[in-house]
Amino acid sequence: MDDPMGPLRERFRARAATHAEALDRAVAAQDEAALVALAHKLAGSAAIFGFAELGACASQIDEAAAAGGPTLDLPAVGQLLAGLRAIAHDAD
Repeated sequence: MDDPMGPLRERFRARAATHAEALDRAVAAQDEAALVALAHKLAGSAAIFGFAELGACASQIDEAAAAGGPTLDLPAVGQLLAGLRAIAHDAD
């Protein structure tokens, strides 16, 4: 049976490197707004496409921002970046 989410999951994988680069830029520039925007986007999409751990990391960042807390120094930022890089590597 064909996986109807398969093509979308592969598209997500293909974009993981771009997301990792954007996350790197946001952290390097200390751009919390860009970091939170990307995390918010990934929180839902990663989980939908079968990357639950990645989605959980992104959700931690999104929730910390919603609570008014700092986000750039959260361990979840490094975990999110590592996860995106791993997914991008698998897509190669």
